[in-house]
Amino acid sequence: MEKETIETRLNIQKIIFSKEFLFVISIVFSSYEIFGMSLTYVLLGIYVIYTWFICGKRFILLDKSFLFFMMVLLVHEMIMIFVHSSDAKTIINNIIGAIIAVAIVGTLSSGIDLEKLKRAYYVIAVIVSLGLLYHAVLVYGLGRAVTPIQLIPGLISHSTLQWEHSLMRPMSCFIEPQAYATFMIPVIFFLLNDKKMIGALAATICVLLSTSSLGILMCAVMWLVVLVDSDLSLQMKMVIVVLGIAFLVAVFQSNIFQFAFNKIENIDTSSDARLSQGFIIYSQMPFGDQVLGIGKRSLVNYILNHNIYVPRMKYATDAGKWSYVTTIAGILIYYGLAGIFSFGIFVVGQIKKKDFMIREFIVLLVAISFGQTILFNVYFVLFYVLLFCLDKDKSRYIVVKF
Repeated sequence: MEKETIETRLNIQKIIFSKEFLFVISIVFSSYEIFGMSLTYVLLGIYVIYTWFICGKRFILLDKSFLFFMMVLLVHEMIMIFVHSSDAKTIINNIIGAIIAVAIVGTLSSGIDLEKLKRAYYVIAVIVSLGLLYHAVLVYGLGRAVTPIQLIPGLISHSTLQWEHSLMRPMSCFIEPQAYATFMIPVIFFLLNDKKMIGALAATICVLLSTSSLGILMCAVMWLVVLVDSDLSLQMKMVIVVLGIAFLVAVFQSNIFQFAFNKIENIDTSSDARLSQGFIIYSQMPFGDQVLGIGKRSLVNYILNHNIYVPRMKYATDAGKWSYVTTIAGILIYYGLAGIFSFGIFVVGQIKKKDFMIREFIVLLVAISFGQTILFNVYFVLFYVLLFCLDKDKSRYIVVKF
């Protein structure tokens, strides 16, 4: 018994002090800043520097279709520096940020072990989910509004209003329920593919408790994909689908989940910020800008300068909310048709791969891209590293040495 306890402690220590654990835990710290930079980028940047200059592994490994996608965006932005010289500084800063994000993805993808990554992810998911359940007790049990659990109070980003604003929605240590749900989506994906149904169900319930409509919809997509991929007969699959729908209807009738159900039911697809706002902006842009893109610069200024109507202007005092766009809409607006074409090439490149998990994950990534921004930010690093860690065949990859 004592020997098993010692072995368990050693295994936990190996997980905690691994680069896989560092990668996952850094995502949790995305809303903390040090020296004006996201703590996630600071931690991962230190790891990249350590890998390059201490370990001597001065290369990044990039999928060919992903590299094509990134090169199209980079060349586009370099051209935009001259087209929009007044915004050159902003565009250059965004180019540097994009290069850093790609360098992190390329370095982590070549050095992370998938099984170790999953174990680390599971451990951290349990911890943040305990925080979510604590919030759920306060919100649903005691009727108390909550704010994010502050892990490092001295480093919180003061530009994020959610730190001070209380919500009647559980969010654990993340700045909003959707951030928690987005973090948990890969966990549920791995659990489902590893046939750990009880764990996947528990994680799904936690996402339901967060009331994140995007998280709930993504959970439904993942469970449906796994069901379709199963070896069950068509009749049994239909029975499970009917029972699942009945279960969800029963769940959403409870007071706890009524808010999430109402959110999903009342989504206005003609003006919702996550579904259509970006496309509304794009539809009002001059034809030339629709084709060529406007470059990664201030979209707020562009909206004001071109008298573009955004439904959110009616009630949002924060101008930044007028310019919130999802990944797909953002690619169209900032990078034009060349950008969305190159993204399509990347997606097709992943779908062509033989590994079914990769095809599953790219479908999930595209679905999320329609409802959230995951381009050159913390979740861009998370999802693209996970995608490339799933790929065991590196014949379609290019090694960039320096």
